[in-house]
Amino acid sequence: AVGIAGVMGGANSEITAGTRRVLLESASFDNISIRKTAKALGLRSEASNRFEKGVDPRGTLRAANRAAFLMEEMGAGRVLPLVVDVCPREITPVQISFKPERVEELLGMKIPAEEIKDILTRLEFEVEGTGPFRVTVPTFRPDVELEHDLVEEVARIYGYDRIEGTMLQGTLTPARRFAGQKLEDRIKDLLAGWGLTEIVTYSFYSPRYWDFLRLPQDHPLRRGIPLQNPLSEAQSVMRTTLLPSMIETLAGNLKHKNTDLAFFEVGRIYRASQFPLRELPQEPRFLALGLTGRFRDVHWNRAAEPVDFYTIKGLVEALAAELALGPLTFVPGEHPAFHPGRQALLLVEGVELGILGEVHPDVAAAWDVEERLYLAEIDLEALAGKVQGERRYRQLPRFPAVERDLAILVDEGVPAARVKEVIAAAGGDFLVEVELFDQYQGKQIPAGKRSLAYSLVYRAPDRTLTDEEVAEVHKGIIAALAEKLGAVLRQ
Repeated sequence: AVGIAGVMGGANSEITAGTRRVLLESASFDNISIRKTAKALGLRSEASNRFEKGVDPRGTLRAANRAAFLMEEMGAGRVLPLVVDVCPREITPVQISFKPERVEELLGMKIPAEEIKDILTRLEFEVEGTGPFRVTVPTFRPDVELEHDLVEEVARIYGYDRIEGTMLQGTLTPARRFAGQKLEDRIKDLLAGWGLTEIVTYSFYSPRYWDFLRLPQDHPLRRGIPLQNPLSEAQSVMRTTLLPSMIETLAGNLKHKNTDLAFFEVGRIYRASQFPLRELPQEPRFLALGLTGRFRDVHWNRAAEPVDFYTIKGLVEALAAELALGPLTFVPGEHPAFHPGRQALLLVEGVELGILGEVHPDVAAAWDVEERLYLAEIDLEALAGKVQGERRYRQLPRFPAVERDLAILVDEGVPAARVKEVIAAAGGDFLVEVELFDQYQGKQIPAGKRSLAYSLVYRAPDRTLTDEEVAEVHKGIIAALAEKLGAVLRQ
């Protein structure tokens, strides 16, 4: 080979003391191709630096003639009258339509059209017309392709120092937060105000965490999206749940002797509809809560109160009340990462919003944690659809209420929420409040049964209820419980 065109010549084409015949080559190579070749080979040369910037394709013959003339004039040799011109395509100068007023639009200052034309002419641009100008770009200026390039040439010669400084102007669109963002801000403000600390964790973690959570091999949460270039195995899949990140944060703090912890995180999880990916995954936002240690410190007038299932349940209920959600329902859950007897699904109007409960001891042990951990994970997009959006107020009651207690025996597998639902449906308009205040299993309670005690409040908006009216409604509730749940009054 003679050499690498535009980058480096070959040894067999070098000039030596014995050279008698010389072939002059004057070329214009494609600047992009030269750049890629020099970079691929790791070979930088004066030739490649020159050709990368672009040379005048019409100047090759002129350059060759000039070199031959100088050689002959110096007596270095005799030029033979033979020229071979190889041009694969016709070289056509670039023509640009140029409006003089564009200079004022881009530079912020007015320059007379005649002065603009004079500047371009002195730079060897051919300018025709009066406005817009028809500008022919010389072939030795391959960097000039657009109208903006001509404005830059005018500014360069006219003088950047003559351009007056001005303040930025424009119309700013007021920033508004979407409903979902406002909801998240509200949740964060509430939780922070209640003493929880916000955490922010990575959106990817180790697939080993799925084993830590005791997830079956066919569990949908194992369908994580792998990273193509993970930094390590510990950060190799996109997360499908916030629970591992929350447990990891709690465990890290416990190892550093921080024992009373209350954290929350709002973040995205990533769900793919199919593998390999053919479309972008879903990225719903979730809320995670994590508690451990003591809810209240020991004080001279009270004992310490450790966190338990009812602490995190109460936290979720308080959040729901502040957000004006519909009536909450808690039913037993079956998530493998939670304690089988201390977990519950959160439902609003039959729609599942999340899960909460105590972490399974085996899951905590996988993170080397001996303390009890209490977590909740809530789908914020599903929750947003259940926010009523406004609070409704009622007039203070003008007539007194009648209170009755109701203690019943039901099968231990019947949820208290189901009992409350039957009571509310049978109580009608007169029943304004139902509250569970006691649960008991033990002596005097048959095996497989449990005692549930409810406080019922009756009131009419337009009169004082009589004992007979209350008794009639109360009997209807007892009958409904017996019919639908097999409940009996506790004697």
